[in-house]
Amino acid sequence: MDDEDLGYEDVHAVHIDRGNQGFGFNIKGTTATGGNMFAINGRLYPPLQYISHVDVGGAGWNAGLRCWDRILSVNKEDMKGAAHSDVVQAIIRGGNSLDMVVMSVDDDEAARLQRAEDSMNRNSKKGKGKAPPIAVNDYNNVPNSNGKGTFTVFNIFTHGEYRTSKRYSELAAFHKELKARFRWNTFPPFPPKKMNGLLSSTLSPGELEERRHGLEVYLQKVFNVDDIRDSDNFTKFLKPSTYVPPKIKRERENNRKREEANLKKKQEREKNKNTKPATTFSASKSKVEENAAKEPSAPKYSEKEEEKEKKKEKESQPQKTPTKLNQTKKQSSNLFDFDDESVSVPQKKIQEEVEDVSIQQKNEEPVEAPATVEIFKVLLPTDRLVEVEMDADVVASDLLKTVLDEAALTGFSRNIFRLFEAVGEDKAKSVRPKEEFFARLVGDDEVAHEIKGHLLLRRWLFTKSQEVHAQTCGVAVEFLLKQTLADIEHNKLFCGPKKKKKLATLEHQEDIDPTQVLAYTRKLHMYGGIKFPPCVNKDAEEKVVVTVAGDRVVIQKVDDNGEPSTAEDGITLIEVSGLKKVKRRDDLLALRAEDSEGEVVTIRLHSQHAAYLETCMKRALEESKWVAGVKAEMNFFQ
Repeated sequence: MDDEDLGYEDVHAVHIDRGNQGFGFNIKGTTATGGNMFAINGRLYPPLQYISHVDVGGAGWNAGLRCWDRILSVNKEDMKGAAHSDVVQAIIRGGNSLDMVVMSVDDDEAARLQRAEDSMNRNSKKGKGKAPPIAVNDYNNVPNSNGKGTFTVFNIFTHGEYRTSKRYSELAAFHKELKARFRWNTFPPFPPKKMNGLLSSTLSPGELEERRHGLEVYLQKVFNVDDIRDSDNFTKFLKPSTYVPPKIKRERENNRKREEANLKKKQEREKNKNTKPATTFSASKSKVEENAAKEPSAPKYSEKEEEKEKKKEKESQPQKTPTKLNQTKKQSSNLFDFDDESVSVPQKKIQEEVEDVSIQQKNEEPVEAPATVEIFKVLLPTDRLVEVEMDADVVASDLLKTVLDEAALTGFSRNIFRLFEAVGEDKAKSVRPKEEFFARLVGDDEVAHEIKGHLLLRRWLFTKSQEVHAQTCGVAVEFLLKQTLADIEHNKLFCGPKKKKKLATLEHQEDIDPTQVLAYTRKLHMYGGIKFPPCVNKDAEEKVVVTVAGDRVVIQKVDDNGEPSTAEDGITLIEVSGLKKVKRRDDLLALRAEDSEGEVVTIRLHSQHAAYLETCMKRALEESKWVAGVKAEMNFFQ
């Protein structure tokens, strides 16, 4: 290890003592030793192993290690150009103590290096210079026309040629379209929507790179199926998009300039080739004048006789049927504003001008259609309707940011609110949804104008203990309290008669702090939970109502009056921590868990909201693990 590396600002030494959970980080990199030099942070290095994951709060994290850090040395052994196994063995040899020198790399640089590595891997597998049949080479973050937020497009190439750019939502819709048409085909897994942690909806460059790679693998697998590749669906999918990456625009502009230059040279060569020397023209002209002088002068006619002679001469000439070229010349004379009878235009010149115009039209850049603007209405928990004007194709995550700004939500509170849709309601027919609406979480990548129901801003947090961090924002406290009271009123949150009376007393007290009222509502067992419309328990063949809360899943039988049962034998209580397995196929959701009595039960639920029910269980589980400081198992929902 060269001491000079420590002289750079982005290079630092870390000392890690093994903790109860190990060193708390993962490494990734090439399995071979050595390789081509890469520019990293502006300096050349051979391939470096890097930190692909760091446990927050773990030994590595506390020592200052961060994701994407490049490893330069381990326990004073130089690791520049080392294989993955060499670095692992060096770490093992150090026992419970580890000294490393690493180079910090930001997200943008890490994404660039990942693209370079993927490109190198593709070339090594396919053969140098041979492009794959279809690939997602890179992506671009495109700003919205209103200047607020960006959206990501993935650039798709076939055989090395750029074809189109698609958003994640467009690719997801294409996947559904193919599955509906080619039901006989077993499709590869489509890259799922991914939450960046629990509270952020924006993907980092590293996560975007992971998504790009997943989309590329998916497209390559379906492209290998002849029927799918040759279908109208794929042809339509690959049609050019209105957006063109800046790099492709520059390449097209350079190609256009080269073609224009080549055409100009070709025209100059043709012009020089067909132009006769001036001396030849002068000699011919002199000879004509000389012969004319030798001939006897013709007798002079009067003007009338001359006109008659010309008329006879014209009539004696044979009539010619106009050809297609003659018709073209006549149209051209109108277009360029000259008279064919007075000006003679060579046929070759006309062809050259037509070719020039056609080449210019061919090389013109596609003009992007102006973005259409739409006014989106979002109902806040206070029953206030917020109207925001944005691009019609804006995605929900970008719309959410604008709504949060309009609502004046600040700090931690911005993390616990999301956009929801009133299911079964048509926003075109009414300004507000009915009171008994069911709210569905809107995905971050959904296109806002395609959502037919009313848009709502609601809490998206199951854990009560974390909600208190939002109380520094007065607007958030008001929103949370209003939503809770409305849910109690419309039977979406169960509250017994005694607690309702106590709550009413608190509400009417003068000068009471709203946070005190909110703290009392948090004592309700199902506070923060989501109550689903009745569905069917396939095992018992009975209707049930499912509520997912922060620490439990409650399944209640529906009584004869259509209400959820409160009897002890009509309730199945499952702790979130007792969930063993959750699996969904279309509208059927199966879960295996320990009930309140410690018995392992399997329950199959048939619901039109099965996907959302699965999302809520996943969120509740992740929050419980997050609060406890334990990372949820990645294969839990596989």
